[in-house]
Amino acid sequence: MKNYKDFYELELLLVAGGGGGLLNTPGVGGGESGGNATSDGGTTIEGATQISGYAFGQGQDGKTKSVAAGSGAEGNGGGGGGLYGGHASQLEGVNSNCAGTGGSGYVGDVTNGATIAGNQTFPSPNGGTETGHSGDGYAIITWQQLP
Repeated sequence: MKNYKDFYELELLLVAGGGGGLLNTPGVGGGESGGNATSDGGTTIEGATQISGYAFGQGQDGKTKSVAAGSGAEGNGGGGGGLYGGHASQLEGVNSNCAGTGGSGYVGDVTNGATIAGNQTFPSPNGGTETGHSGDGYAIITWQQLP
């Protein structure tokens, strides 16, 4: 089995970046860098980039409230998937509630390829435009006639 982390630039054409798990305002996914998330206490958790994040191809699991000693995380959303997946806050205690960060998108060796972050305006699959997209993601692929 190949380790795509070592060969992705030669073999991958497109990777969608997923948004972070929702608790408050999650980090957006889809662009070259995933969006950050901020805990209720003001701590910023950074989203993934095309060269770093939680793990190649995988977002980090959110932390659930611990019942030990009566204090723990308030509950944190997971990081979105992508070329590199987003981080999830591992904070515990009061004001630790935090959404997950976004995963990074990637476009390989294709003509005019682009990933669009979830906080940008882009064509909606239902017509018109939208900023951000909830639920399942989607891709717009068009063929160009070569001269």
